Amino acid sequence: MHYADVYAQYLIYALPNADLDIFSHVEAIVEKTNWDEPTTPFDHHNRGVIEIIKAEYAPNLTERQTHFDSAFKYFQSALAYPLARLHYWLLFNLIGEKGLSINNIFSVLINYVHPYLGMGEVIPAGLVYLPPQLQQALARVLTETNGFCQSHLLIGALLTRVRSFYVQTRLIGLADVLLPDFTSVKFKHALAHLWNQQHEGLLYLHQAQKQDPAHPTIIQALYLAYRKLQLFPLSTYWKNLARDYYLATDPQNPLWFWSALPEESAFTYVLLQGNILLAVLPDLSQVITVVLLADGDWLEDEMEFWVHSLQPGMTVIDVGANVGVYTFTAARAVGETGCVIAIEPFVPCITCLEETRRVNNFGQVVIRQAAASDKTGTVYLCTAGASEFNTVTEQFSTTGVEVPTVTLDQLTQELNLSRVDVLKIDAEGHELAVLRGAESLLEQHSPVIMYENMNDQDCNTEVATYLQERGYKLYRYRPFLMQLQLIDNLSQLEGVLNVIARRE
Repeated sequence: MHYADVYAQYLIYALPNADLDIFSHVEAIVEKTNWDEPTTPFDHHNRGVIEIIKAEYAPNLTERQTHFDSAFKYFQSALAYPLARLHYWLLFNLIGEKGLSINNIFSVLINYVHPYLGMGEVIPAGLVYLPPQLQQALARVLTETNGFCQSHLLIGALLTRVRSFYVQTRLIGLADVLLPDFTSVKFKHALAHLWNQQHEGLLYLHQAQKQDPAHPTIIQALYLAYRKLQLFPLSTYWKNLARDYYLATDPQNPLWFWSALPEESAFTYVLLQGNILLAVLPDLSQVITVVLLADGDWLEDEMEFWVHSLQPGMTVIDVGANVGVYTFTAARAVGETGCVIAIEPFVPCITCLEETRRVNNFGQVVIRQAAASDKTGTVYLCTAGASEFNTVTEQFSTTGVEVPTVTLDQLTQELNLSRVDVLKIDAEGHELAVLRGAESLLEQHSPVIMYENMNDQDCNTEVATYLQERGYKLYRYRPFLMQLQLIDNLSQLEGVLNVIARRE
C-alpha cells in the first residue's frame, strides 16, 4: 500500500466526517514529499508519521515494535523540523515517558512562539499523527498551511495528555490558550481549577457548556460544582434541566442516568470505558470523579495491561478498591465464570461499589469492607480530601476512623478460593503489611501482582525486596508497545507509579 493510501485510511478512520478541504490539504503535503528517497527533514518526518500509523494498526506486537522503531529513527533524523520534534517526543509519551516528553514539548513552544505569532516565517505543513484520545484535534491541525501553526496546535493537543491534569493547571491552561475552541480542553481546565478549590473554574465550566450546551458530563459537573458550594437552587436547576429535558428526550443514553438520582444521593454515575455505569462519590474533590468525567477512563497506563491480561474465569483480588475502577473492569473481563474480590475500608466507597455491582448485575464481584493487613483486628483510617489518598495507621488517631482488618490468607480460606490469578494492591503505604498477610496465598497460587510503588515521592523499595526474596521478578509496563520491562535494579523504581511482579 502506498504511503498516501495509508494516511488516507487513517483519516477515514479517525475523521469519518472530514470535509474535502482536509483531504486537499493532505494531498498537497503528499505531493511535496519524496517518499522513496527522503532527503529533507520534511520528507523524513512524513515517513515517520506513516510508520507510527502502521504501528498503531499492526496485526501483532512484533510488527508494532518494528514500525515504532522505524518511526523513531525517521523523527530523530528530522528534529530540525518542529513537527518532527513534537512527534519524536510523542513517541516517548506513548510508551509512558510522560515527564520527559512534556519538558521537551515546552522547549519547542519557546523556540517557535515567535514565528507562530505571525512574524512572517513560514515552513511547509506536514502530516500529523494523533492517538485515538486526541484525534478530535486532528482536523484543526491539518487545515493549517504553516508548519509553525501546526506545531503550536499540536502542542495544545499533547498537553491534554498530561496524566495529572487536575493538579497541572498550568499545563492544561496553556492547552486551553492554544485550543480555545475545543470544549474538551476547556472542560478539563475547569475541572482542574475546581479540584484545586479555585472557584474561577466555574467560569471555564460555563464557557464549556456554552460551546456544547447539551454535553451530559459538563452539565453534570455544573450540578456537582454548585452542590459542593451549597448553592442548591443552582445545582437543582442543572439537575432538573438534565432530567426533565435531556433524559426525557434521550432516555437510553446512560450519560444522563445521573440526573434521575435524588439530590441527597451518596453517589453519582459516570461511564467507565464506554460500557460500565460506575457509581462514584458526587464530589469534584475526588480524583476518580474528576478524571472519569473528563476522560471516561482511568489515567494509569497500567489499565491497558489490566484490561488485556485478564481472561474469563480468572480470580482477581483488588486491595484498596476505592470505587472500583479496577474492580469492575476486571469483572467485565473475567465474566460470570470468574470472581473479583474488592477490599475497601472507606464506607462511602463501599456504597459506590455495592451500587455499581447492583446496577450492572455483576454477581461475580464480592465486596468486603475492611483494610487488608498482616493480622486481623482493627486499624485507623485517616481520611483525606480525596478518598484516593486515605491512609491506614495502627496508631490511635483522633482524626481517624476505626476499621476492621483482614488478611488475604484468611479471606482466601473464607471464600474457599481454588485459584488467585491476579492481585492488585493500592494501600497508600500499607502494601508490605498486605503482602505479609498473604504468604500462603503467594506460595500456593503465585498470582501476578500489581502494586503501587510511589507513595508521595518515595519508592516502595521494601515491597520490591520482599517480592524478589520470594521469587518474583519486577517489571514496569510500557503502554502502546504492551511490554513488560524488567526492573533488575532497585534504582530503576524511581518514578514508576505501579510495579507489576510475577514469578516465571
